[in-house]
Amino acid sequence: MKPVFRWTVGNCTDQGIEILCESVRRAVQIYEDKFDWYICHNNLKPKQLVDIVTMSDMFGVKMRKQSSRGLPISQSSMGSPMSGSEFDWDGSRVGGTLWKLCPPRMQYDVHEIIMDNDVILTDKLPEIEEFLGVSDKCLILQDNVQFYGNFANYVESEVPLNTGLIGLPPHYYFADDISDMYYQVQSDNSHHDFSCLSQADEQGMIAAIISKKDHIVIKNDVVVELLGRTSEQRYAGRGGSGTTKKHLTSYRRFCESIFSPRRKGYHFCQANRIETHFAWELYKKFQESGAGILASFGNREAERIARRGYVEGCLGSKSLAKNWSETYAERRLAMAKSELDG
Repeated sequence: MKPVFRWTVGNCTDQGIEILCESVRRAVQIYEDKFDWYICHNNLKPKQLVDIVTMSDMFGVKMRKQSSRGLPISQSSMGSPMSGSEFDWDGSRVGGTLWKLCPPRMQYDVHEIIMDNDVILTDKLPEIEEFLGVSDKCLILQDNVQFYGNFANYVESEVPLNTGLIGLPPHYYFADDISDMYYQVQSDNSHHDFSCLSQADEQGMIAAIISKKDHIVIKNDVVVELLGRTSEQRYAGRGGSGTTKKHLTSYRRFCESIFSPRRKGYHFCQANRIETHFAWELYKKFQESGAGILASFGNREAERIARRGYVEGCLGSKSLAKNWSETYAERRLAMAKSELDG
């Protein structure tokens, strides 16, 4: 049997659906028929559902409608649904988290990868090949900061972990560990209200579970996390006091990654809630006007340019980009990149 690769998408912006379409297209293009492909969906608007059906038909991906009955923890523990079974987002707390784990496993006896709809892979990941080659390891992304909410003390990893992509080995009863972890933390922190898990809590719980097992980490310069608007974003949900998630600015981080030989994917954080995700707009612009920029350069040239910190020369004016390099080829590249500023 083939391993399973599944996306989860729920109540989100139309932009989130757009990114999912690109994510599915790129993944199927890269891995072809290596996986059984699924889109798990919940609480979509009618037009979004039509888009998902079209996407499913186009790329040969199966659809699965999620039900609260498949959640690993009772829905009542994660907030009350609004009308139409949709869940509220008030800027800090999410009612109805854990949909990405609904159900916890689709096929118990094969490897299974669960990826958020806002993650795009642009090349094969050696870490995925390593994961598929063993039967006793999980897979998870590296984050830029520790973002674990009330589960922070239960994560056994010095490397910050991000659950935008996780992999589960065959014959692993993931649902049991989810339930055990949730009720253990609830019991240890009886003074805290767990009536609604935050976004940070959800990530912290999954990270805590995977950190206790042998696992493979996809580094954060391989799948690059990009925020939607600013270099800093304050999130609530970490022990109730909030945390600041710091990144390079979206523009600089995107440019550095697009020309990096290590980069093999993007995670467009916040794209499901923010209408215009700055880094996603950059990605689309690059696809339209800059897709051929690297075509005339071999891998060694691209790597040399990236290592020189060459992208820094394009963060200023067009004249700076023109004069940054010594060779004609590099000047061509600098000018092409500066055009992405519009």
